[in-house]
Amino acid sequence: MGGLSKMPNSGEQACNSSGIVETGMAIMGSSVDWSMVAAIATAVSALAVAVSVVFVFFQLRGLRLSQEVTVALTLYDRSTSPEILDAASWVKTQMPTHFTYQDYLNTPDARKRLERLWYYFEFVGVLVNRGYVSEDLIFDQQGAFIAGIWDRTQELINARRLDRKSPQYMENFEILRDQFIEWAAVHRPKLAPHKMRKAQAYYEGEYRPSSAR
Repeated sequence: MGGLSKMPNSGEQACNSSGIVETGMAIMGSSVDWSMVAAIATAVSALAVAVSVVFVFFQLRGLRLSQEVTVALTLYDRSTSPEILDAASWVKTQMPTHFTYQDYLNTPDARKRLERLWYYFEFVGVLVNRGYVSEDLIFDQQGAFIAGIWDRTQELINARRLDRKSPQYMENFEILRDQFIEWAAVHRPKLAPHKMRKAQAYYEGEYRPSSAR
């Protein structure tokens, strides 16, 4: 028909398309640095791996902290149980100053109280030494309790070791006490000294707030 241009047939279209592709490939081949592309791809992959590692690290860290807090809370519940509080109170207020190893052997109630404390702290020592719970969590809350019971009863424990011919008896308890002493040397009390003196006086019944005077 007049006025209409001739439409290309399918063969001509294929040739034109092929020519365009070849031209494009030639241009790309001459202008793209494929070594740079490969380097960029490698860097992107490495970054993705690094991000994944960091993400997993923080996930595991959060999980570990959660587990440590759970263990610490369980130990706190045990340390404030009636049995432990009764045993600790007996050691602090009723245990004779010159309580001997023979007294320990011949007094079932006293022996039960002492061993209840010893085995509790031995177990806490195992958990701390094996990394199942942070020493900061334990020492911040129970450190003075640990050291106080050890210092008050260590001669009995040493005698028990000799009697049983077992130097390892309550070794984790002893290690725990020594670790607390080292920990306390670099972790200063949170309260100012004068406030600590007032707290001690109040605990001993010698201090009354001004409002109560």
